[in-house]
Amino acid sequence: MKKKLVLLMLSIAAVLCMIGFAACSNDTEDPPVTITDPTLQEQYDAFCEFIENDTDKYAVSFSMEQAGEKVTEMLSVASDRVYGKMTSEEYSQESYVWLNEGYAYTRTTYNNKTEHSVEYMPEHSFGIRTILNELSKELLYTEDFLASLQDNIAVANDAITFSFEDTQNGISCQNGTLTFAEDSVKINFDLLLLNLPVYDSSDAVVAVQIEINALGTNTVEFPFEAETEFAGITTLDRLYAQMVWVLDAESATLDVQMSGSFLTGVNTEIPFTLQLSGGEALAEIDIGGSATIAMGAICKDDTFFYITETTSGAQSSMDVSTEEYGYTVARFFELLSFNLRTKECFMLADGSETLLTLSKQGKVWYNYCDELLIDFSKPGEYVISAELNALDMPESLVCTIKDVGIEKGIEFPASWKEYIAFYVDGIRYTDISASGTYEVEATSLEQYKSDLVIPENITVNGQTYSVVSLNSNFLNGYDYALNSVVIPATVVNMNEALVGAYNLEFLYYGGTQASLEEVAGKTVPRGTIVYYYSEEQPQGEGNYWHWNEAHTAAERWSGGEEPTVQYQVYFDTNGNGYLDNSTVYTSVIEEAPVPNSYDNMQSFAGWYTDPNCSDGNEVTFPYIVTGDITLYAKWEEAPITLEYSYTMNGYVVRGYQVHENEENFALIIPDTYNGYPIIGIDNSAFANCTLLTSIVIPNGVTSIGDSAFSGCTSLKSITIPNNVTYIGHTAFSDCVSLESISIPEGVTNIDDFTFFGCNAIESISIPDGVTRIGNEVFFNCSSLISIAIPDSVTSIGDSAFSGCTSLSSIAIPESITNIGASAFFGCASLAHISIPDTVKRIGENLLLETAYSSNKINWINGVLYVGNCLLKAETTLTDAYQVKDETTIIADKAFSNCSSLTSITIPDSVTNIGEKAFLGCIALTEITLPFIGSAQNGTENTHFGYVFGALDANDNKYCVPESLKTVIVTGGSIGKDAFRDCGSLTIIELLDGVTDIGWGAFRNCSSLANITIPNSVTSIESWAFNGCRQLTSVYISDITAWCKIKFSDRTSNPLYYAGKLYCNEEEVTDLIIPDGVTSICEYAFTSCTSLTSVTIPDSVTSVGWEAFWGCSSLTEMTLPFVGANQNGTENTHFGYIFGAEYSYENDIRVPETLETVTVTDGKVIGNEAFYACSSLINITLSGSVAKIGEEAFYRCFSLINIALPDSVIRIGSSAFVGCHQLANVYVDDIEAWCLIEFASAESNPLGVGAELYCDGNKVTEIVIPENVTNIRDYAFYGFGALAKVTIPNSVAIIGDYAFSGCTGLTEITIPQSIKDIGNEAFRGNQLKSVSYLGDIVDWCGINGIGELMLGGYDRKLYLDGEELKGDLVIPDTVKSIPSSAFYDCNEITSVKIGSGVSNIGSYAFSLCDKLSKIEFGENVKIIGDYAFAYCGPLKEIQIPNGAESIGQGAFNSCGYLNSIIIPDSVKNIGENAFDYTQYYYSTENWESNILYIGKHLIKARNSNLYTIKSDTLTIAGGAFSGCSSLTNITIPDTVTSIGDYAFSECTSLTSITIPNSVMSIGDRAFYGCSSLTSVSFGENSQLTSIGEEVFSDCSNLKNIEIPVCVTNIGDSAFNGCSELTSITIPDSVTSIGDSTFSDCSSLTSITIPASVTSIADYAFSGCSNLTSVAFGENSQLTSIGDSAFNGCSSLISITIPEGVTSIGNYLFYGCSSLTSITISDGVMNIGDYAFYGCTSLTSITIPNGVTSIGGDSFRGCSSLKNITVPDSVASIGNSAFADCTSLKYNEYDNAYYIGNEKNPYVVLVKAKDTSVKSCIIHENTKIILNYAFQNCRWLTSITIPNSVSVIDDLAFDGCSSLKNIYYCGTEEQWHQIWISTSENYFFENATRYYYSETYPFEGEGALTHENYWHYAEDGITPIIWSKETT
Repeated sequence: MKKKLVLLMLSIAAVLCMIGFAACSNDTEDPPVTITDPTLQEQYDAFCEFIENDTDKYAVSFSMEQAGEKVTEMLSVASDRVYGKMTSEEYSQESYVWLNEGYAYTRTTYNNKTEHSVEYMPEHSFGIRTILNELSKELLYTEDFLASLQDNIAVANDAITFSFEDTQNGISCQNGTLTFAEDSVKINFDLLLLNLPVYDSSDAVVAVQIEINALGTNTVEFPFEAETEFAGITTLDRLYAQMVWVLDAESATLDVQMSGSFLTGVNTEIPFTLQLSGGEALAEIDIGGSATIAMGAICKDDTFFYITETTSGAQSSMDVSTEEYGYTVARFFELLSFNLRTKECFMLADGSETLLTLSKQGKVWYNYCDELLIDFSKPGEYVISAELNALDMPESLVCTIKDVGIEKGIEFPASWKEYIAFYVDGIRYTDISASGTYEVEATSLEQYKSDLVIPENITVNGQTYSVVSLNSNFLNGYDYALNSVVIPATVVNMNEALVGAYNLEFLYYGGTQASLEEVAGKTVPRGTIVYYYSEEQPQGEGNYWHWNEAHTAAERWSGGEEPTVQYQVYFDTNGNGYLDNSTVYTSVIEEAPVPNSYDNMQSFAGWYTDPNCSDGNEVTFPYIVTGDITLYAKWEEAPITLEYSYTMNGYVVRGYQVHENEENFALIIPDTYNGYPIIGIDNSAFANCTLLTSIVIPNGVTSIGDSAFSGCTSLKSITIPNNVTYIGHTAFSDCVSLESISIPEGVTNIDDFTFFGCNAIESISIPDGVTRIGNEVFFNCSSLISIAIPDSVTSIGDSAFSGCTSLSSIAIPESITNIGASAFFGCASLAHISIPDTVKRIGENLLLETAYSSNKINWINGVLYVGNCLLKAETTLTDAYQVKDETTIIADKAFSNCSSLTSITIPDSVTNIGEKAFLGCIALTEITLPFIGSAQNGTENTHFGYVFGALDANDNKYCVPESLKTVIVTGGSIGKDAFRDCGSLTIIELLDGVTDIGWGAFRNCSSLANITIPNSVTSIESWAFNGCRQLTSVYISDITAWCKIKFSDRTSNPLYYAGKLYCNEEEVTDLIIPDGVTSICEYAFTSCTSLTSVTIPDSVTSVGWEAFWGCSSLTEMTLPFVGANQNGTENTHFGYIFGAEYSYENDIRVPETLETVTVTDGKVIGNEAFYACSSLINITLSGSVAKIGEEAFYRCFSLINIALPDSVIRIGSSAFVGCHQLANVYVDDIEAWCLIEFASAESNPLGVGAELYCDGNKVTEIVIPENVTNIRDYAFYGFGALAKVTIPNSVAIIGDYAFSGCTGLTEITIPQSIKDIGNEAFRGNQLKSVSYLGDIVDWCGINGIGELMLGGYDRKLYLDGEELKGDLVIPDTVKSIPSSAFYDCNEITSVKIGSGVSNIGSYAFSLCDKLSKIEFGENVKIIGDYAFAYCGPLKEIQIPNGAESIGQGAFNSCGYLNSIIIPDSVKNIGENAFDYTQYYYSTENWESNILYIGKHLIKARNSNLYTIKSDTLTIAGGAFSGCSSLTNITIPDTVTSIGDYAFSECTSLTSITIPNSVMSIGDRAFYGCSSLTSVSFGENSQLTSIGEEVFSDCSNLKNIEIPVCVTNIGDSAFNGCSELTSITIPDSVTSIGDSTFSDCSSLTSITIPASVTSIADYAFSGCSNLTSVAFGENSQLTSIGDSAFNGCSSLISITIPEGVTSIGNYLFYGCSSLTSITISDGVMNIGDYAFYGCTSLTSITIPNGVTSIGGDSFRGCSSLKNITVPDSVASIGNSAFADCTSLKYNEYDNAYYIGNEKNPYVVLVKAKDTSVKSCIIHENTKIILNYAFQNCRWLTSITIPNSVSVIDDLAFDGCSSLKNIYYCGTEEQWHQIWISTSENYFFENATRYYYSETYPFEGEGALTHENYWHYAEDGITPIIWSKETT
């Protein structure tokens, strides 16, 4: 609706007057005003600076059309300044006004010319800010209005006057003034509404909102008078006027008087008075004295609706009343949304009853409303259903309907379901229906009921709902009242609803006992008797019930349990303590409650029946109650008071208080406290309790905390129950009197210091389950004589038995792997000890100050041994030392401080070397050792400096002696950072036996000059030699072994730093890979700068990445294939082996020195193989190459010579693009050349100007061999040197472009055998003579003969040896004249076309410039495009009757053509068919600006008035194209076709009716008809097809109904029809083309009929108001194209038909309103970005059968909470669920998952947080999503099930601490997992272990490597299998 609003103009005028003042203050072109007054100049300079830096402006923007030109205006107004800007294509104007300290400073820029002024204004100036509502956006300025306003603004010293008049829109303002007085401001003006056009009276609105900012004034007068009439308006729905005054003064007064007749027929006087004081306001508008309305709101709908507001102090209330017939709820809500702010309103139905209650707390009701209560309990009709349906119910609203007992049903929107509750018989029910169900939950009991019946179902509004659950708060405070309850079997969940019903005696349940346990569990109150439903008298025992006859109450079947009488029992605590529940009703007390004592000096001693607790009156339990009774608590003094703390499962003793004057005492801790068991002793609970002598711990205790009994010096005995599984550290330390103790069997760890200093203990038994003896456990247990260590123990801690001076011998079991430092230090009596071979580590000083170490016989040459264990060397050792053979372990610090030791040799038998073993060996120069680090094949402490005291590799440089120069390693692995920073080492010898070299192994070995790599090395990891600045030579003994080494990257290869390779002491320059080598590993010869040539034998089948990177001296290379591998499909580019990741990197990776390449084997030269290899000059391909790929030699700028073998059968497209220097192509056989399939022109090397050599001879003439039948596409393309070609009679086909560009070819003879000539076969040639060895019939039978005729100009055509000229007769036997068959045959003067011809091809006789006569055969049907164009002498034509189509430009430019006869049979005439003929130029052939030929409309000239003749049959293509003045036209019902572009760009055409007779509409027929609003088709339209872009860009087309015969809608048919609101697609349509309805932004709904089988790409993209898409029943749809609904931001829901198999890319991209979607079971994949940005989507179920989910598919679905992912999904693209901030996950261990009901763990989405240290992935997980563990820097291990099939990009990116991967499957299964290599470096380099339930290293099928694991006893913790342990 067009809205020209009076009050709105008032407010705008007030602002525009200020802009006008700024613009008019200096409207001359004089230079800027010169300011002479220094004060003004100072002020003005400040102003200029202010303007440049001003950012605090309030801006309002307007857009308008002025004389067809877009104009944009911005107003920016603050309290002290105004800024205005207006811009258009022709001009721009910018104005600033700054009002400050009585001066007005103005700067105006108009078309880049700036003017300035400074003027004095009165002191009390002010600014006006206009805030416009939505209506302002629709206000259209007119040129008339702007000019009027501009011309009528005047500025005086104390006032501004203005007026304007807009006659076009009927608005004027007279005598507007803005007056500045000394202490006030006045605004006066008269506003007259002349003629207000009303298009829709039901929606008329008048609105204005004004803010006046009065600065420095106390009074503002705003008198306003207006007399208005609304012509033609019978009802005015609402007048909304809201005025806001903002004052900075303490108080001010504003008086406003309003009067006038605002409502026709009402004549209401409206005096409007507003008084303000201190910012508080009271506003009243009196309407005829009948009521009062606040804030200027009027609502009228059959009656008036009044709101009265009364304000008194801080209190405010509002009442509502109505008259006559009530009102609609929708209108009431509208009113509230405009006017209510912080009120509570009551809405009345039928004038008396409460209908609606709204609670208000802030803004408009729908943002903050808490509850909506609708009461329909009263009879009568209600008028709210339709409007209620239309409401947009907010999420926070709760809707309750009480006692809906009325007959008339009320429909509610589906979105209301969760907010609606029903009241039936005092019970409140909530609708919890799922799809297709009708179910409710009994939410709460609303009234007192002792006997309650919950029905099976309730009926509301005629719909029956099943009662399926009870809410947990169901009793709603009435729990005390309930005596009996009937619960039907339909209830499947009771939610603990009856827990508090302590007085419930009888529960009548409608199901079985088993089902009740499922439904209720243990929530039925104790003592309640349960009866189960039985319709008939049951047999046997049990409690059963049935309904009474009225079906209103339960009756019990006889024979069941009779109810037991219950009595009141009161527990009196007798003055001390309290009970949580002091009164119970029961017949028996099973257990005695224990009261809590107020007095810690008293302990509870039992219950008695008398208050004095007399002997004999003690109560024993269970106690049978025979009547109401009181029981009394007995209390007695206790020697000690225990303190407790409550945990989830019971109480823990946390401390004690000893009473005064107490002596030593024994303690028995009770089993329970307050009725709960005692389950633990807390940390330090009895610490330093020196009076305690003995203690008995109850059986319920499972743990004893840290230091629990520490320092109990009098404690002699303790009884620990077998249930204890944990004893904390220091638990019994310094219990010096403790003589014995029994450790329970459940304890598995004896923690540190447990028995520290218990020097009275003589023996102790350690149970079999213990696995660890902690540090200092038995320290200084000096009485301990013997101890047996069970086989379960694996480690003994530091100083565990230190100071056990009575211990004489000890047996260490074979289970022990670790013995801590000083474990037996100071055991003076210990003379005998044996250490098993299983021990892997021995701490320092193990046996010092023992009898064993004092015995010199145990020392060998100054070194202490125990069996094969070397424990300690004397510090006096000098020179060289050889560790004795068979030694297996060297203890920590064994050789520490042997400062004179110079050399040491360690035998291969040693498997472990202790920490700091050689600390302080400062003279050591050479060392030989079997491995590096702490252990052979170890995974920790693998750095060389470990044995010298380095904590990690960072400390190597500080700890390895500077004297050490030579290291010899005889075996094992060289681990990560092994020799890092060992800067003193000059010689490192790795002997055979060393198998691999780890990451950074020799990093920063800055003195290392050369290194020998043995043949046994199989892998070297990254950075192994980084920083080895002195490394110059690498020595090997076998090239074959070297080729097999797996280098992690180029930095792992020592050649990267050394550059020179020596094999058997000789430098390698000409590298010849030995025959028999099958592969060369990655990085094998990286940076080997000594290489000049490389020869690789044919035995090699693969060459690794960067194998020859940086070989900068290489000039020649012979290799069996190009790329990574033979017959490969990936990495087929030459530069791959030089480090080119992509082919376009060839030019920077292939050495610039490399000039010659010979390929000796291989079948394929791959795509882009030599792409940009700009240094290559010569390339020779072997005789086995069959195919050359696309762009194979692209941009080989230097390539001069190439030899192609006869084996080549195909060359890909663009193979030789950019080979500008290619001069010579060498082949052996022309016949083989003719057989090559060239994919494109650039596939042929001849096309770049190369010469062809065959058997070494240059080729200029070619004789095609006799057996060639096909000259292939591009065979001789661009062969400019070809002068002659002989084609034998065997050739039937000449391919596309076969001789194109053969500029030297001037004549050619075509044999009669030729049947087909390809596209542009002779294009660009200079043919002067064409000879055909057949007759004209054969000539016309050649397919593509026109391609030959287009191969030159002014050529002569010979048929059967005779030149074609004069009269040409086409025989009757010819069926069709091919395109261009006689093109440019200048000697033909006349043509007679035989009766057999039906089709004349395009350009058939074009440019026959002597042709003057044509005689058409009677059977001609089609005349092709430009068939006779430019036949100048042609004067007349008669198209034969029966002809159907005349092509575009068919007779164009036949300048003398004046007589044209076209029969009625012609159905289609192309555009410009007869342009530029004499007939076209003759004015007598034009009728009313229309050109006809017979009954065919050919052309129209631009006009605004046309009348098409009534007998017209066709409208030719482009007939009215560009007729911009055409507004409407009538097409007669004789027209059968409308041609292409017929009405395109008719920009003024508003409507069109297509008659029934039209059967076809050509492409773009109405393209760009931007004013077209409607298209009508006849009821019986015969139209079958709508072409491409027919109505494209018809931006005002509003609706269209497609005829029922249409089967196809072309691409972009309605593209850009932005006003199209509805369209009907008939059942006949089978397909919807690309972009058919794209950008139809007003389209709100669409129904796709069942007949449609496909919807193409972008079909509905950009339909931003489309809310619903419906598919016909039994839809045949099988495919929906990409982006089909992209940008449909209003689409709410959609159901994908069953036949659709794929959700395309971007299909619902940006559908921000989409709340639900149903995906059919047939869908198998979801494309990239499919649901991107669907911010309203809350849940989605992906059907079973979907196998792939694309990247970013659900990205940004910020409201998505639930998603079901089936097990069928095999892949998920990157960021599929990114930014789904509301998504609810399933948790397991340390990760979040999504999945389905049966398997919630299909996809691991992400770790819980980045601090996780380990994670066990669920056993049913299939996919680990990208970024899942990104930046989990502390993650050290992960367990992956064998169900995982995909590990995505960056899943473990940044997991720098990841060491171990525990895989729950086999190695073969692991290699079946798709693992992305993108940024998963740490994952790939972690150690991987495979699961083996049993010991894997023995028996049948024993495994060789050690990477296997199994579960610990807890079934969770991974344990690595070791060959040394079983």
